[in-house]
Amino acid sequence: MKIQLGSFSIPRSLPYIPYSAALLESYIKNSEDPPECEFIDPIYEYNDMLSTEADIIGLTAYVWSQDHVDKIAEEHKKKNPNCIIIYGGPNIPVSPVEWLEYEGERPWVDVFVAGSGEEVFLQLLREYPKFTQKWYKLNKTNKYKYGTPIPYLDGTLDKFLNNTEKKFVAVLETNRGCPFKCAYCDWGDATGSVVSKYDDDVNYKTISKILSSTAMSGVKIIDANWGMYERDLDMTKYMRDYKRPEVFISLCGTAKNSIKYVPEISKIFFKDNFGAENGHWTPLKLGIQSWSLKTLAYNDRSNIKTEQLEYLLNYYKEHDIPYHSELILGLPGETPESWLYTLDKDFGHGVETQAFHALEAVPNMPLLLKHKLEYKLSVHHAFATRDNIYQTTNQFFHRNRNKVFDDFVTDRDKTKIVRKDLINSCFSFTTDELLTMYDYTWWMNTFNNTKMLSDIKTPSVEIIAFFDNLDNTPFWKARVEEHRAHWREAMIDGKIRSTGAIRYWFHTIFRSDELMHVAENFEQAQDELGRKLTPFKKSLRVYDYEYSVLK
Repeated sequence: MKIQLGSFSIPRSLPYIPYSAALLESYIKNSEDPPECEFIDPIYEYNDMLSTEADIIGLTAYVWSQDHVDKIAEEHKKKNPNCIIIYGGPNIPVSPVEWLEYEGERPWVDVFVAGSGEEVFLQLLREYPKFTQKWYKLNKTNKYKYGTPIPYLDGTLDKFLNNTEKKFVAVLETNRGCPFKCAYCDWGDATGSVVSKYDDDVNYKTISKILSSTAMSGVKIIDANWGMYERDLDMTKYMRDYKRPEVFISLCGTAKNSIKYVPEISKIFFKDNFGAENGHWTPLKLGIQSWSLKTLAYNDRSNIKTEQLEYLLNYYKEHDIPYHSELILGLPGETPESWLYTLDKDFGHGVETQAFHALEAVPNMPLLLKHKLEYKLSVHHAFATRDNIYQTTNQFFHRNRNKVFDDFVTDRDKTKIVRKDLINSCFSFTTDELLTMYDYTWWMNTFNNTKMLSDIKTPSVEIIAFFDNLDNTPFWKARVEEHRAHWREAMIDGKIRSTGAIRYWFHTIFRSDELMHVAENFEQAQDELGRKLTPFKKSLRVYDYEYSVLK
């Protein structure tokens, strides 16, 4: 039998090595009495075509790639109906409660694998072509022993490591799982809050193999809590001493509670220039989510102490290490008043920039499984094009603005559609109250993150004063009403228009079309506020580049 696996890279980024596909291939090849099979080269980009010769297609589904995986799999099933299509990856529901809905939306899928897939995939190949069930899940009796074999070391990924024509980003995983079970996150719950570690010897050999490859332009460390163990610090030092200057190294996230080693790791990542030479360095993320203790308790985040986060904030400030705080808008327990408190608290700690994330309902999210009825969660489907979402401020200022919008409208059938399941109300706030919280967030993005107001003292006071005076400021009132209309459209109608798609991701530091309006009407914008505006820009220190729109 012929097998083709796929793990897609993010559009418009450097392609990532198809690591999850390689894990499966490596495990099968190195198993006892492996089944007779041939692995076709894995696909790693959206423009790659699935092979019509394959008997089995295995695709990894992530939250961000689900719609793309669905599209390519559905089309392939029409061309090759006899091909067995298997879905696996973090986005596959672990709980049977979610299975029927997920399966019902994807009739082209033959088999679903929930959780760690290596051992299960081996079982499936041994059953081929007759499968005993539709859903497979690793159980306690056949628990996968994580750590060997490693696709970087057994030759499985040599075709990428030795590539002389293309650059890739390597994926480094030294442990699997997360010890926390935050209610809004699928990571810890999907892995049973168990962390399994690779052997140290294997880790160092893997790092050496990756960093010695001239085809690798970067390394993405995908451990959930880098810095949780002393060995993470040791490996960071090893990478610092080993790596070439042109290779960037980035993190998914640092440890959230056991932070003993995080400060020194953070200093190494910044001071030793992990990626700044080629413009890929990004500030460290600090996952605060909310400063409201009540909100954190509702979301099972009480085991991660805010005192630890405050310590890191002070350390980063003291050592001049760039970072941004990450806040989640719309957590159960939040209210407009508590959200204002969070903004004040965050600002008071000297956070330069906030990254705001809308709360989405994703598979394996404990909120949906445990608290959906209790917390009266309401979920709404919104859609946008992936290509439009990834438009950057730079592209906006250096391309014809209308052309970007035209592309969105005319190419809808050709571009990749992303569905986002947004939580739009719950027991603590209505949809209208959530829209009010988005207003406050818009204010922080527009004025604080762009550094247009240099004399902010207490954000909540200024926010309330701004909205109380909105009727007297036609320019700003139009901006706010446009913002509200986009969000109401997404929250109620399930649609996101062109500008709304760009506004959608709050972690984009500021909205390019928003600033375009300000740039074109600067004097009016300034006069209506009754105060001096500073020319807005991204911080060069934090974001590695600067956009000055005003002379």
